Amino acid sequence: SSDLRLSLIKEMARVAKVGAKIIIVTWLDNEVTTNFLKELYPAIGVGVTSISKNEIVTSKGVIGRISKKELMEYYRQCNLKNVEFKDLGSVWLAVIGEK
Repeated sequence: SSDLRLSLIKEMARVAKVGAKIIIVTWLDNEVTTNFLKELYPAIGVGVTSISKNEIVTSKGVIGRISKKELMEYYRQCNLKNVEFKDLGSVWLAVIGEK
């Protein structure tokens, strides 16, 4: 849930030293990643019921996907500065902010 995501980032920011980087790596929310995940999950024995830009419903549960806009809002609420988004290959996204 969004409350859990925000509380996780708040805790990371709370325990970090001033000037430290807070980095989160997540799936990109683009079509290339969606297609990759459609192939990945069944290959590892996890059935996919539905998949969209926002969430993946699998035989193991629901996995939320996070947009850059949502991540930026979390970092803003945690007073993190100099937020950058970096694509890591074709399916991963790193979000970097400074305390």
